[in-house]
Amino acid sequence: MGKQCRDILGGLNEYLDDEAGRTVCAKIERHLSNCPACRVVVDTTRRTVRFYRESGVLRMPEMFELSLHAVLRQNWEKRFGACK
Repeated sequence: MGKQCRDILGGLNEYLDDEAGRTVCAKIERHLSNCPACRVVVDTTRRTVRFYRESGVLRMPEMFELSLHAVLRQNWEKRFGACK
């Protein structure tokens, strides 16, 4: 993945949320027309966002949520130290 791809993907959120300016959108769309790899990333991300928005709020099972929080907390503490 080249620098231009990283730059394009760095502005992906604004592009997909229709918050990017016309110039940025045109630049991204030009790049996407010539870069199949970035096109796959954008299409997949767009579908994922659409699915998430259409699904509504989903709750994960409590045991999974507790386990996830424990893992996140352990990794945070390992990297940044314990929360006070």
